[in-house]
Amino acid sequence: MEQDYKPKIQLPHINRSPKPILINRPDKPSWSFSFKYFEQKRFFGLKNKDGGWFVSIFEQLRDYCKVDIEKFQSDLKMQNGFRYHKIDWHGKNVPMERADFNWIDKDILENEDEFPFYQIHISKALGRIVGLWGLNNIFYILLLDPEHNIQPSKYNDYKVTKTAIQDSNYTSLMIDIDKLKKHQCATPCKLREELNNIPSNNNTSFYSFELHDDYYEAFHEKIKDKSITELIELGLLHI
Repeated sequence: MEQDYKPKIQLPHINRSPKPILINRPDKPSWSFSFKYFEQKRFFGLKNKDGGWFVSIFEQLRDYCKVDIEKFQSDLKMQNGFRYHKIDWHGKNVPMERADFNWIDKDILENEDEFPFYQIHISKALGRIVGLWGLNNIFYILLLDPEHNIQPSKYNDYKVTKTAIQDSNYTSLMIDIDKLKKHQCATPCKLREELNNIPSNNNTSFYSFELHDDYYEAFHEKIKDKSITELIELGLLHI
């Protein structure tokens, strides 16, 4: 009996790109940082700190990430050089208690034996970082301490220096809007009505863009009598 003939189907060759290979894969555990639990608090505010101070923070964190973490955790001399130690909550004039860190997970906060808090220095002049260790050698930053307030010492006569909290641009804007809402004006006050509707939760699309320096002056010349929205809409119509 003659068998049915089934032609072989040749699948097209798929050119699969090789999987990326990480060059110089680290063979030792690395030190990393997280701002998941970072807050500003009384005596640990960052108002009036300039850009240079923040650059110093980032550079110091970068340098810590290059440290051999296994060596660091066993080398007391290195730890002393970094002013690294557990927070002594019973020290003189310590301005916070562990219980005051109520913005972090309760399971962490109530387990001091497993999750002690540490300080480590930025520099002698720029202050300290306060945090705790999590999994995978992640050091969770809780506070930045530019005035050395977390652990007052004899060096500065156990003084605790006042600081102020730096609001974000968004928070500052909302404060300004709240002030405007309290402003007295003639009844009915259209301004107050509009302010009370903020945020409107509208679904207007938002786009951002940047201009090359060569076009910047021309752009300002064009918007003298038109809004940016009008210019973009006109441009889209002529595409």
